[in-house]
Amino acid sequence: MPTSRTPNYQLSQWARDDRILMEDFNADNAKIDRALAGFTTALTKKGNCQIVTGQYTGTGLRGSGAPNKLTFSHKPLVLLVSGGNVMISARDGNGYILSNGTSNDLKVQWGDKNVSWYCDTIDAKPSRQMNTSGVVYTYVVLLQI
Repeated sequence: MPTSRTPNYQLSQWARDDRILMEDFNADNAKIDRALAGFTTALTKKGNCQIVTGQYTGTGLRGSGAPNKLTFSHKPLVLLVSGGNVMISARDGNGYILSNGTSNDLKVQWGDKNVSWYCDTIDAKPSRQMNTSGVVYTYVVLLQI
């Protein structure tokens, strides 16, 4: 018999002097199997997504007349872009740019198979839009499948 049990699933925890029985192992495996089945069911209800990574090179342009735009095979849900010591994250039509601990709203537009963004603030440079000329930016996007 185990000396103690784990707090969440009551799995066996043995001490050095405990007698280990096959029945204890089998009972633990059955609990783990039920928990994993529940987890799988919960994930299925959340829908499926695909993770896509890629890169683009900045053009040096900024503003509503020169938005950054990425196109995908399916609907984008979440976008992360990093490069040039700056990172943006965007979700559900909202965009934020993070640079040295500051933030600045971006204008983000979501399409069926694309996402675009731009920065129109007066003092903004192309770097605030993640579009500094010659800088390679890396992105990760979650697509709805």
